[in-house]
Amino acid sequence: MLNKEVPADTRKSAIESDYAALYAVAGLTDALAEAFKGALTDTQQKASKRLSELQSKRPGLSKQAKLSAEELRTFVITLPEQFKNLPETTKARVAELQKQAARLDELGIAHGGVKDAHYGSGVSFRDPDGIALEFFAPPA
Repeated sequence: MLNKEVPADTRKSAIESDYAALYAVAGLTDALAEAFKGALTDTQQKASKRLSELQSKRPGLSKQAKLSAEELRTFVITLPEQFKNLPETTKARVAELQKQAARLDELGIAHGGVKDAHYGSGVSFRDPDGIALEFFAPPA
């Protein structure tokens, strides 16, 4: 903010003037404008720095995404072989969940299909009142 030295007689006449409130508002407006300019400059610098950081990470993230896609592709391709190697009890549990899902289809009940996780497999659906339910089979 600019600090201009105002002569004493000018300051006195401004204070005693009918426009004293307007002079005060004008002074505050100038001060706020300077503060906003400083804040805007600071924000622009931070945004520019963050944008540069993100752009520098882009090649690494792209490489990571390609690697993850390849891992997912390999996983999906090997699923049938993995299923063959499951213990019989797990196969029976998964088959039972698939039967339950098919029965829900017959009844016209929407469901999420059989979902597998490290803690077990399940079929989620909602009852007529909207309450979430699930058929669940723990891992073998």
